[in-house]
Amino acid sequence: MLTNIKYAPLQDLSVSNRCEPLKEQTIDFCERVVRPHSAQVRTAAKMPSQLLDSLKSTGWLGMLIEKQYGGLGLDCLHRVMNVEYLARECPDLGAILQIAQLGTGSIIEFGSEAQKRAWLPSLASGERICTIAITEEHSGSHVLGMSTTYEHRKGGVILNGEKWFIGNCGISNLHVVYARAKDERQISGFIVDGNQSGIDNSEPHNQTGLKSFPLGKLKLNNVFVPEENILGTLGDGLRMAYYVIGHHGRPSLTGLALGIHHRILDLAYTFAMERQLYGKPISDLPDVRSKLFEIYTQYEQSRHVAYEAAHKMSIGDNAYRPLSLAKYLSGEYACRSATSASEVFGARAGLQEFEIAQLSLDAMMTRPPSGTGDVQKKRIMDDIFSPKHHQVQDNTLQRGAA
Repeated sequence: MLTNIKYAPLQDLSVSNRCEPLKEQTIDFCERVVRPHSAQVRTAAKMPSQLLDSLKSTGWLGMLIEKQYGGLGLDCLHRVMNVEYLARECPDLGAILQIAQLGTGSIIEFGSEAQKRAWLPSLASGERICTIAITEEHSGSHVLGMSTTYEHRKGGVILNGEKWFIGNCGISNLHVVYARAKDERQISGFIVDGNQSGIDNSEPHNQTGLKSFPLGKLKLNNVFVPEENILGTLGDGLRMAYYVIGHHGRPSLTGLALGIHHRILDLAYTFAMERQLYGKPISDLPDVRSKLFEIYTQYEQSRHVAYEAAHKMSIGDNAYRPLSLAKYLSGEYACRSATSASEVFGARAGLQEFEIAQLSLDAMMTRPPSGTGDVQKKRIMDDIFSPKHHQVQDNTLQRGAA
């Protein structure tokens, strides 16, 4: 794998001082632990259990959990870099890491002190893996369109419904489920123990990208949730869901898309220097260099925007627009670079051992979650033309999470 590409410095972010140790740890973990299993992950449709156990042992599942609850107590910039470098080696494992932080993020941001003490230590250690269950078959970004419901019962509520495209479905044992009141439109959030009766998360989707990433359905049949597991305040679920999607979903997915893009860049440059045509590497050809330039510049642009957005969130600045832009560019440019790489590889791009076709499908998988490209465009334009609305919403949510 090519390692000598020089990237433009990230100015004013102090990345080297703050994140370099974690970056080096991630690279070392990938080389020692992940790489021996990479071929198996690419060809199988299941993540090897030993890789999942190794990931749990790193503590990275508790990246954003405060140290008092057993976590690492790191910030958004660390998370994006960590996910990127893990996904650079193994996109499917990077996907498992990034999605695990959404359900956990709901508890970090909106859980009571009792809920944090009850759940965060086991999430930080990897004993538990948490999903976030918002999306349904007929309602994706339109959260209010969900049909999963809750009804009041003595001492708690009953949940019924079916969630789709739930990341880490099948390997998780805790769920943060968002549902609407039976006869109303208000949305609420609930912490659901995955071991109780009425829960079925055994039906996987048969996706073409990120094939070893467990993605599937979560079925809820008269699942009882005690009052102490109601997240935040009843009726506040819409605000909580949008906050978690924006401030945990977007940066995590950005890191995943960056990692896939980074791998495309590495493979394309390595192939172009090693592939000989008439006694010279094809990297000497102007047309090939043009495609390599496209891949390199698109990676650089998305990386700079992503790290700036993550830095803004880490220091408490309003990151609404930067996070949307980072999510849009990282997925869009990764897909474009996969197309450019296919031109560099030629017919070999379609062969499994060269990975480009699979990485193209992997990159595509990063675009719909937390809002498609068109959704991000709308958010950005709305923020430009009505900035006060989103600033108030963002600040209100941050205060609510404090």
